[in-house]
Amino acid sequence: MVELPQFNFKLGKREYHGNYKKLGPEDVLVIEGIHGLNPATTYSMPDESKFKIYISALTSLNVDEHNRIPTTDGRLSGMPGQGGLAPGGQWKCGLR
Repeated sequence: MVELPQFNFKLGKREYHGNYKKLGPEDVLVIEGIHGLNPATTYSMPDESKFKIYISALTSLNVDEHNRIPTTDGRLSGMPGQGGLAPGGQWKCGLR
């Protein structure tokens, strides 16, 4: 069982008002963010009941086996020397 806080924006801190939650046998708990991978966050749960996934929004895009689009190219598309979109809307790929 865990008590869920409510954030008080006027005071800039969380407050506890007795809002308790308990997971049932068929419930799923999702912990968002990198802290969900920290074993200290879920120390009271058995390891066999945990399924950890890390998804990075900063992963490069593979065009094929030899060409990839790094995240910097997506952010800096159209800047000279940075790869990205070529005139006409086609990706420029090359070795770095």
